[in-house]
Amino acid sequence: MDRKLLRSSRILAGLAVDPPVEVPAEAFRAQARRIAPVMAEYREKTGVRMQAWAARELPSAAGQTVFYPFSGPDFLAVHRLYPDASRYVLVALQEGGRPPVVERMADRIASATLRVHANAIISYVRKGFFVTARLGKGYSVPGVWTGITGMLMAFAALEGFDVVQAAPLRMMDGGDDVQTVDASGTHEADWSSVRLVLRDAAGDVKLLDYVDADLSNRGLPPGSAAWRCMDRWARGPVLIKAASHLLQFPPFSTLRDIILMRTSELVQDETGVRYADLIDGFDTTLYGRFVGVNPLFDPRPQRALMAAYRERSDVRPLDFPFGYHKAAGPCLMVARRKGGAGR
Repeated sequence: MDRKLLRSSRILAGLAVDPPVEVPAEAFRAQARRIAPVMAEYREKTGVRMQAWAARELPSAAGQTVFYPFSGPDFLAVHRLYPDASRYVLVALQEGGRPPVVERMADRIASATLRVHANAIISYVRKGFFVTARLGKGYSVPGVWTGITGMLMAFAALEGFDVVQAAPLRMMDGGDDVQTVDASGTHEADWSSVRLVLRDAAGDVKLLDYVDADLSNRGLPPGSAAWRCMDRWARGPVLIKAASHLLQFPPFSTLRDIILMRTSELVQDETGVRYADLIDGFDTTLYGRFVGVNPLFDPRPQRALMAAYRERSDVRPLDFPFGYHKAAGPCLMVARRKGGAGR
């Protein structure tokens, strides 16, 4: 177990650490003051309700891998929806980055690092998603680190996990999954994808894999290592949230087709696979309200979903925010393949 990694994750999250570490006392106290109230708000208005909804509406994913494309560092949502999963694979187009070890940093750098993570956590809780344009390559403190691994560490700590190990990842040549890389002597670029090993209060271990990958057709040529990985991961539960409607347009048709062919269960908001593409092969359950997409996006791909919300009499309530803000409030759908598992 890497105790510096464990302590750093708790420091970034504004949680107590023992033994004391070399972090400016006021910076640490400020981190706790800023994060604690927003996380209490998140748990009350979103987290507890989301987990209760999932317990009622979703089958257990015990022992399974959950695939979350376009995720950014959003471990909170996927863990709340699938708390029993053994592995979470988050994929997005930002660098993971070497884990920030706070107690090795000079005072000024440590203070700046804490502020970056506090601001990101507060922004996520208030918006319910990460703004891709603000992520860029990831959160960073100049000259120290770049990436979103620190956010994943903080969120894992806030969800009650000890972060006990981190290692760089790479897609296997000729394989259909990832493998860890010996971290000793690795360059920064080797950390673009990262695995965090998490341990819960009962001592059970889960894997949190973050993969930096281009999810457009250009990044997924058929038969490539990336294509094979997506094809494998999509066979379990898939989560899509605040995904900028990308899967509804031709440049992302490869991943869309993989999901439509492979997944047995898709949980998504209106930004995922078009409702019209799900009707024939999936049984869908609709939650919340939906009269149109966020005004930043083209409404045409989801006109069939608008009609379904108007015409179906079996739409169920939704009592927590999910995805982009819309005038009618949040919506969510669960699509289960007719006849069971995908091909």
